[in-house]
Amino acid sequence: MDSWKLITAFNIMRKDVVSFSGAGGKTSAMMRMATEAHERGWRVVSTTTTKLGVGQESWAPYHLVWKGRQLDLNKLSRALDEFGHVLLTGTASDDGTKWQSVPSDEVDEIAARNIADLILVEADGARGHSLKVPNEDEPVIPLSSTLVVPVVAIDAVGSPIGQTAHRVERVCALTKTEPSDTVTPDIVGQVILHPQGGCKNVPANVPIRVLINKVEDTIGVKCARQVAQQVLRGHVSNTLATQVDCVVLCALEKEKPVVEVQRRVAAVILAAGSSRRMDSQVPKQLLPWRGKNVIEALVDRVQQMESITGPVVIVVGSHEAKVRDSLLGQDLTYVTNQRYFETELISSLQIGIQSLPQSVDACLVMLADQPWIKAELVDRIIQRYAQTGQPIIAPIFERRRGHPVLFDRSLWAELCELNDDGAPRDVISRHPDQLELVTADDDWITRDMDDWEQYRFALNNAPD
Repeated sequence: MDSWKLITAFNIMRKDVVSFSGAGGKTSAMMRMATEAHERGWRVVSTTTTKLGVGQESWAPYHLVWKGRQLDLNKLSRALDEFGHVLLTGTASDDGTKWQSVPSDEVDEIAARNIADLILVEADGARGHSLKVPNEDEPVIPLSSTLVVPVVAIDAVGSPIGQTAHRVERVCALTKTEPSDTVTPDIVGQVILHPQGGCKNVPANVPIRVLINKVEDTIGVKCARQVAQQVLRGHVSNTLATQVDCVVLCALEKEKPVVEVQRRVAAVILAAGSSRRMDSQVPKQLLPWRGKNVIEALVDRVQQMESITGPVVIVVGSHEAKVRDSLLGQDLTYVTNQRYFETELISSLQIGIQSLPQSVDACLVMLADQPWIKAELVDRIIQRYAQTGQPIIAPIFERRRGHPVLFDRSLWAELCELNDDGAPRDVISRHPDQLELVTADDDWITRDMDDWEQYRFALNNAPD
């Protein structure tokens, strides 16, 4: 993952029109993305619907100036034939410091004429600040945009709003703060998600992929992850935020600019079984566990795991009503496995996966009889997914794999095609090159409670 390019991390496709808004690295991101696309042999148009500093035109091999008349698209096409990458701006401002904007409908016309493989648009300005709430007439996002990238710089965190933000009064009004207040990850997340902030003027159904820049040390990574988790969980309270499908942590000035790609990860807890091997009237998920029952203890832990940014799905079956009753008041999604008595865990996993919304990119498969799973281990599994992009992330202790296991959406169809005697390990064994292992601290990742002896041992010995 450390070698991922921006164009890969943002999943840029040919014919995309990408609009950048916000503060803290828009021009740098455009420059890197344009260079990467140009190196692939794509025909790239970079442009602005706001203003661009004079001197910044030097990063494109050709600069074409729009002079207020109808754009000569034939001239633009010839320039793309010759140079591959063209920067298109308006004329210089009266004071000679800025290149003026190109109207958004001209950008739409370039997209409609299909003469470029990629169009990159700087949609507002921030005067070098790290955080911004746009003005009334900003950002100017062309209707042809296929992707919007709100940008912030994480170095805003820890500084007074009045020193690091552009449009200070708007930032304060939106976040209910004062200019002297210190920027926190929560404030950055609010600005990104707000429909008058980072999500302003985004066309309906257009994906939003957030770029957090200047993630250059461990403190920056920690803060940026907090922001990413807040943004990815924000779809619960902000319908526009369902358009946010990832948050890319970057250090744009470095040779390898992508640090992590944070995506929405759900938890699927398999709690449908009847515990036949225990020969009990009470399934193991309802057995007592240190002042609670087993499923309550596990769900309480999961709800505190901030790296799980998607829904928490409970697959129920045996004693469904009692399981639900024991979890009243929790923010959970329930799905029922009617076949729990005739199949192993695979049918529950398949039903759980099929219930997940399109906004989820990966699921963490968890067993209901492992209430000791540590948040720290889950965090490391999900962070390894963000760092490597590998489709399978599993914990291991002394060469033995355990649970929970993360599966990327790209493998869900294969999991759902397994027959009743299949298991997730069958899919894992087919893709050894797509498996990333995370070392666990102990062997509790390999343990469960299939019989009374295992239950009593776990009750007395499992870590808190």
